Amino acid sequence: MVIKNIEISNYRTLNGLKIDFHPEVNFIVGLNNIGKSNLLKLLNTLSNKRNFLDEDFYEEDKPIEVKLSLILDEDELGIFEDLFDPENENQINIVAIQEGPNENITYKHLETDTLISNTIIRKLNFIYYDSLRKPSNELNFNNKTGIGRFLSYLIDLYIDGKTEQSKNIIEKSYIQDLLEFINSKLMKIDTFKSNKINAEVGDEVREILSRLILLKNNENFPLEKLGYGIQFSNLIPLAILDKILNIRKSDKSFENSILENESGKKILPITLGLDEPEIHLHPHLQRKLIKYIFKIITNEQSDFNSLLFEIFNIDFVKGQLFIVTHSPNILLDNYKHIIRIYKDSSGKTLVTSGVNIELDKDLEKHLNKHMQHIKEAFFSRTVILVEGDSELLAIKVFAERLGIDLDEYEIGVVSAGSADSIPPLVELFNSFGINTVSVIDGDKKGESKFHSIPNLYITEGQDFEEDIYMYFSFPDYIRYLEEQNRNDPKKYLFFMGHAKKLGIKINPRERPVYKELERIGKEQNLNELKDLLKSEVLASLRSNKSIMQGRLLAEAVTEIPQTYKQALEKAVELSIYE
Repeated sequence: MVIKNIEISNYRTLNGLKIDFHPEVNFIVGLNNIGKSNLLKLLNTLSNKRNFLDEDFYEEDKPIEVKLSLILDEDELGIFEDLFDPENENQINIVAIQEGPNENITYKHLETDTLISNTIIRKLNFIYYDSLRKPSNELNFNNKTGIGRFLSYLIDLYIDGKTEQSKNIIEKSYIQDLLEFINSKLMKIDTFKSNKINAEVGDEVREILSRLILLKNNENFPLEKLGYGIQFSNLIPLAILDKILNIRKSDKSFENSILENESGKKILPITLGLDEPEIHLHPHLQRKLIKYIFKIITNEQSDFNSLLFEIFNIDFVKGQLFIVTHSPNILLDNYKHIIRIYKDSSGKTLVTSGVNIELDKDLEKHLNKHMQHIKEAFFSRTVILVEGDSELLAIKVFAERLGIDLDEYEIGVVSAGSADSIPPLVELFNSFGINTVSVIDGDKKGESKFHSIPNLYITEGQDFEEDIYMYFSFPDYIRYLEEQNRNDPKKYLFFMGHAKKLGIKINPRERPVYKELERIGKEQNLNELKDLLKSEVLASLRSNKSIMQGRLLAEAVTEIPQTYKQALEKAVELSIYE
């Protein structure tokens, strides 16, 4: 059972939104306080609680109404008896209504208004995890709440499988001297003595073991003393097991929740909601954790499945994943997994789901292949697209020189890899409500594929390198070469022969050379020399393109090329709104 879509009325900041979901993984992204976490709280309330709270009502005098469509597997048909979508027997459309803060949620079939029991909705088995939990309170065998409930259950499993004799793990005679010592001291305390309270060895072996066993790493450090990242990463898979244990407490509920496929495999459907699981995690651990969870819910984690069978006698879980995140490291390489909540220039909250974006199949394959390079853009208000790596860092340097803080305006910069990749990226980002500003080389100016690109800027010269050279004064360009090649004078004195032909007298022993050029430039025009060297310089720049060269050129160029200045100013303009 997966949630296909949801339509929300009068719930918090999500009032008026309709959201379509991917059947496996959904990454909910957007600015802070836009309502991402509210979506998880909404799903948790629908699946696990009887009613919404006062603060959930967007307007107190109106009901909260949520329409949701669920897709059922063949094994799940009949759960809702003869209630289904008229056009699709594997789909059911449900309306959840709560009239006011003091009422309970009522569930009805959309088409027939037939009441639906909330126990059926609970079959979503929604597991809600947020980063506000304190793992040290849960990751121990002595806690009967939260994750500790499952760890304690492991001890119960062990004890229940042993004989009475083997359960007697502690003999009182071994610690009799200790007990006598303790009691001799306690009996000097009147409240202990008058109430006849003594220290004794407990008879409950489960309690003894739960206090005795600790979780430690291979260096003998207790888990609670390790970093929060390690602690949190262990909470999530245990939260799944704890949810199953909770369902297992009721034999009837557990039996009704289990599905059996044609191969006789027992399956438990789950829905997992994670709120910012990246907190406290190193980027590599973020990626590793999400890939691991994804394998669990798609039946690709054999060890976890083996554990499920040993403890609960089920073969695997099958689920749908909802993740609220601010980290590009969390995202998998498929834009269809992304749901972006954002505001338009008028302040209206909107949402775009990747499942609704249809691109050419070859293009889609190409984009997903390069997703790792563009993930950060999904967290931006505006993205500046450039052709290659040379411009990637150059744009950021130009922004610094103009006093523009790209982070403040939430502007991302993406290297498309080629001009041909810019139109599909523009289409993708615009579909997600992300503004784009694109910069292409002048040699692509006449190509029709770029005519419809919004906010397109074209270099004045043939490419980035020509624009850079155009906006260098000749002394500043030689200064750039001299600073980069101090031990190789040939690289910055290459112009001497041409200067001599033009009658420009330069002392080659004078250092720094650019200072000599600045002095001469006050008396003679050096533009003719610069123009004479243009072909040679551009050939050199184009043959040595790199992300670092782009940065160094951007730092050294006399003036910021007009095209890039205008592109940055446009990006700022597009990003200024509430």
